Amino acid sequence: MLRFEKRTYPVECDSEKVAEIQKATGLLWPVAKLLCERGIDNPRDAKRFLHPGPEQLHDPFLLPDMRESVQRIDKAIKDGEKMTVFCDYDADGICGGSALYLYLKDAGAHVRIMTPNRHKEGYGLNAPAVEQIASEGAALIITVDCGITNTLETALAKSLGIDVVITDHHECGACLPQTPYIINPKRADSVYPCPYLAGCGVAFKLIHALSSLECAMRYIDLVAIGTITDIVPMLDENRAIAALGISKIQRNPSAGIAALAQAAGISLDSISSFGLSFGLGPRINAAGRMDTAQAAIDLLSAVKPGYALKQNAARLCALNDQRKKEVEDILSSAEDMIRKNEYMKDAAIVLADENWNPGVVGIAAAKIAEKYFRPCVLFGGSEGSLVGSARSIDGVNMFEVLGAFAERYEKFGGHARAAGLTVEPSAVDALRRDVCEYLSRNYDESVFMRKKYYDMTLDTADITCKLVGDIERLEPFGQSNEKPLIAVLDADMAETRFVGKEGVSHLKFVMEKNGAGIEAISFFFRDAHSFTSRRCDFLCEAGINDYSARPQLVVRHMAMKYDDKLVKSFFAANSEVMIQRFLDETVSLCGNAGHAFVNESAFFETIQKELKASRFGLCIIADTHPALLRLIGMGVIEDALKAGELGFFDQRAYSADNCIACGTAAGHDRIYRIGVGESAFFDDKLKNAYRQHAKMYFTERDELLDIYRRVSQHTGRSPRTVGEIAHRLAISGEKLCFALRVFTELELIDVIKSGRIHAIKNGGPKKSLRQSECYRCFEDILGG
Repeated sequence: MLRFEKRTYPVECDSEKVAEIQKATGLLWPVAKLLCERGIDNPRDAKRFLHPGPEQLHDPFLLPDMRESVQRIDKAIKDGEKMTVFCDYDADGICGGSALYLYLKDAGAHVRIMTPNRHKEGYGLNAPAVEQIASEGAALIITVDCGITNTLETALAKSLGIDVVITDHHECGACLPQTPYIINPKRADSVYPCPYLAGCGVAFKLIHALSSLECAMRYIDLVAIGTITDIVPMLDENRAIAALGISKIQRNPSAGIAALAQAAGISLDSISSFGLSFGLGPRINAAGRMDTAQAAIDLLSAVKPGYALKQNAARLCALNDQRKKEVEDILSSAEDMIRKNEYMKDAAIVLADENWNPGVVGIAAAKIAEKYFRPCVLFGGSEGSLVGSARSIDGVNMFEVLGAFAERYEKFGGHARAAGLTVEPSAVDALRRDVCEYLSRNYDESVFMRKKYYDMTLDTADITCKLVGDIERLEPFGQSNEKPLIAVLDADMAETRFVGKEGVSHLKFVMEKNGAGIEAISFFFRDAHSFTSRRCDFLCEAGINDYSARPQLVVRHMAMKYDDKLVKSFFAANSEVMIQRFLDETVSLCGNAGHAFVNESAFFETIQKELKASRFGLCIIADTHPALLRLIGMGVIEDALKAGELGFFDQRAYSADNCIACGTAAGHDRIYRIGVGESAFFDDKLKNAYRQHAKMYFTERDELLDIYRRVSQHTGRSPRTVGEIAHRLAISGEKLCFALRVFTELELIDVIKSGRIHAIKNGGPKKSLRQSECYRCFEDILGG
């Protein structure tokens, strides 16, 4: 069951501080309180936060080695030395590298730009690249978003007569490269006020130091995209860079950004941090993930519109489409592995396939980690080795977990939530075993409970246009300044309907609480859920409906509460399975074989014990309508459902929590059954319920003949599914399935593998209805 928790912050704020911020800014209380909780706890800081501007940009010469680096670059420009900007292949590096290249070119430098091939050379400066740069006569390399760990490559460059200026923002090792030009705010000796600049931010500061702030601002749109896409804390100088860059993109974007937005169908007039992060950023990143980053560099370093620019923009969009397709293929293949081997039982999901693209496995790993709420490591093939990307969940430090086995890796790096590693193919199975054992030993099962965090609790009546406007004043959003998630607890869904085109199903409804309603939408609802309840807890983002101009909630997560509507939805979602299984179980019941009569109190005691033992792994299978009704009518089960200790299993929203399921619920270790079957709970009360339920199925001879005639007319040369026939004949699914089972046993129809039905003529000898086992068993049970 999904659990919602209030996000906690290290700062304690009292009512007086909130009131001061509210008075100084005009913000509504919930938004002012959130600012205070996030550490913006006085009027001066709140005003600066709400109005980010160029005055909040720091002196670039506070960065270590900045003055020396500027002098060396100025000398290279003056003397006409060849230089190379060497940038990383992600959006951060590409944007920062392109901005620096454009500035140097405008300044008259003899400069070129290059980036490593992710698939052939890997991350960072590499020896072949250094040797190539030397062969071209360059005297200076300037790195962007890489280089801080390239001690050997820097030494090689020095031996070849090349100076290296390193601009980077990654963590520094114990030993820095031997060059007097290392600009990195994370250096131990750095006094720079904003230590969490992105790589492109460091390049921006270098441009500022080489010229002026006014000159550097020409490239602020590129730097903003890189900063937002790299998911650095959206505070202090990063916030100012992002805000100033968004403003430039809205008013006067560079030629490359404008071309990419046009190709992607993205309007820049009112674009936000979300649009940059999920619209433009992925398309820039796609170049390095799928091929080389050169197409993105060519696009972002262009200065004039033209046919070539349009071609590059179209190529990035095509590469992004290809990237999405490859991610979907990886997810499909990975899901097959998970289901087949029940890897969802493991503390971590570790999978490998040499055919997977290492450039995109991290995206797929994040989706799997989100779905199963387990850390995930996916490996793809790369020239004889496997390159892996790990993604974690809240509460699990995956860098620490994988670091326990670091001696096995060819390469390894990362942080708590994400890591990268390269291993031999033969090492994967042992790594899976050892990582899972490490997690089981060192982490409590509570960390694997699905949790989502919210920032404020409101009622539907609190969500007004003013509130939405106040929240928008916190833009740009990003890490450490996430868009606020609003919890609306214990509210109702009313007026539900599905909207969308071409099979896309978004759920629109009115969220009601205490008599006040508000429009709400859950995008792609049917991709995530099979059923709904009326009363839920919701986590939402607040916005304005473009058509009605009224406040609207976009529901990101919902925790459904047990009620009659949830039960009905569960029946509806599993109706076909339940109908077929009732036929099977009733035939078995007639034969009085394959099931056991279990004492009710013993069954109660067993379930109570299992519920107390763990929050995970217990599954009670009820495959038929009467079995499920009997189960949820038991006090211990009803209490557990109401308390959230037990839920209904939903294949689309997989959870290893204790659950009730229809059919197989993969990934659960402790399985109990109610109904007809070996070791299942079944007593006289349930037997009588089966007898009563059988009346919905059983069909007498004359009606069976009529159904057969009508089925024959509606199949012919176009086979039909059961659902299609039931709809056309206006007959219940129960009666139709019973009739079709009888017809099949009497060899009157043929059901092909796809589940579609062919009616065939009865050319053989006439048969009695009692020659059908299904008909005979139902007749005997109802007659007995």
